[in-house]
Formats: sequence, structure tokens, C-alpha cells
Amino acid sequence: MMRKILVLLLLASALLAAGAEKVLVWEAVSPNLPGKVFLAGSVHVGRAAWYPLDSAYDKALKASSSLYFEIFQPDPREVFASCTRYGLFSPGKKLSDVAGMVNYGKIKNFMLVNGNPVTDQDLEKMRPWLLIIETAGLYLRKRPDLSQTYGFEAVFTANRGTCPAFSLESIDLQFRTMASISDIASMRVLMEGINDYKNAGRDLERIMGAITSGNPENLNLLNNEIAFKHPEFYQKLFLNRNKRMTEQIYELMKKKQTVFILIGAGHFAGQGNILELLRNKGCSTVQLDKTGKKGDLRPR
Repeated sequence: MMRKILVLLLLASALLAAGAEKVLVWEAVSPNLPGKVFLAGSVHVGRAAWYPLDSAYDKALKASSSLYFEIFQPDPREVFASCTRYGLFSPGKKLSDVAGMVNYGKIKNFMLVNGNPVTDQDLEKMRPWLLIIETAGLYLRKRPDLSQTYGFEAVFTANRGTCPAFSLESIDLQFRTMASISDIASMRVLMEGINDYKNAGRDLERIMGAITSGNPENLNLLNNEIAFKHPEFYQKLFLNRNKRMTEQIYELMKKKQTVFILIGAGHFAGQGNILELLRNKGCSTVQLDKTGKKGDLRPR
């Protein structure tokens, strides 16, 4: 009975949110600061069916004098160098030491079955957090309906025109953050993903659904689940970065300007999210309404 009540409550909240007709963009202002920011939830991959985006995105972007990404146009060479620098074990340590032979065998078989066979020599060098990224990549390659071409970073970069663009973070910082997570904590996340790989699309669809509906509730559920099951992972990948980016956003609001900021959608949901942290600083955040009209933002 309790489970049925919970489902009904969730359905009711979903229906209420659907009626709100929002986009995943918030306008943030402070009574004590002259600036204004638009905060848009982003995803790295997307679907062709999303485009053109609702014109609410166009209006916010056109009203802005600059555009901020987590990382603007990351250099693939720097990404590769950071993977090598932070993603491999130091001499004398290997994956099977951390994973145990049973889990090591599962990882090796998983890579083989999913089209990316790795030799023991190479696999033993890889830290669990890097393998999390590898396994996510394997899943996405099996989803022809999803592409980085349709991800928000690519689309907003292609449509920024003469609007100057900047980064809130660096490749080195993001990789150092991943590498700072203990191997034991990363192993838990990795093995959960491998053991439940058939359901990998479930959480991804929660994220995709939030983008199309403008309803962040599924993101809240997902992030709160991560925070409960993987507290170190959530602390370092979300909470710590949320605090740092909130300070940067607040600094931008100290100037008389309007700025459009594109950040991973998960940073606007769950405990300690950026919207919550801004409100704690006295800012107001208002989610934008859908206009119901298609704009000009699309892949180029």
C-alpha cells in the first residue's frame, strides 16, 4: 500500500510540473548586485528531435553579453594528456589489487563483450574512475539516437555568433577532481554500472526527460540517490564543484551585465545544488516559462 501511495504522489507531482511548461533555464538576480545570469541545464549528448529549441533559450542567449561553459571547446590533446596523467596507476599498483580478481574478471569480460577488448597489461594500469568513463562511452556508442552533435555544448557553441565565450573550469581541474576520488569509492560506482548495465538507459532517460520537460524532479531523485549510495562521489563531483561555481557566478553578478551560463543539468538538482547555494546568498532564482514557439538554436 505504501508503495502505491508513493507512486501516486510522484505521478501527481509530475502532472503538476508538466502543467508548468518550463524550460531548464533559471534567471538569477540579487537585490544587492547589478548583474543578472541565466543558468541553463546542459547535457553532453542529445537528440535531433530536440531542435530547434524553444525560443525561451534564444531570448536568454540574445539578452546576454557573454557565454560561459564548464569548459569552452576542450582541446582533445589536453583531454588525452590528462587521462594519461591522472587515469593510470602509479608503478607498483594495479587494478586487480583494488578490484579483487572476481571483479577484475567481470571488468575484463565486460570490455570484451561490449566491443572494447583490453589486454591485461593495459587494463591493470587503469584506475576505476577512468573505467567509469570508458564504460559510459561504450554505452553511448550503442545508442545511435544520441550524439554529441546534439549536445547543448556543441549547439550553443555553434550558435554563439560574436558572443564571447569562457570556461568556469579547466580540463586539468575536472580530471584532478575525478582522480581525487578514492579507488575504492570509484570501484563501487564502476561495479554497480557493470552489474546493472542492462538498465543503464534508465538514469540517462531521467536526465533527457528533464531537458525536454523542464521538470528537474527526476534529477533531484537521481542526485539524492547518488548522494546516499556514493557519498564521496557526490561530495567531490557535485557539492564541491557546486560551491566553487556558485562563487564564480556570484562574482559575475557583481558587474552590471547579463551572462548566460551552461552547466551540467545535475548541478541544479539535489542537495547542495547551485540554485540552492545562490538562494543562500540572497539571490532569487526563477525558472523560465516555455514560449511554445521554436527558436533558431539548432546544430550547425
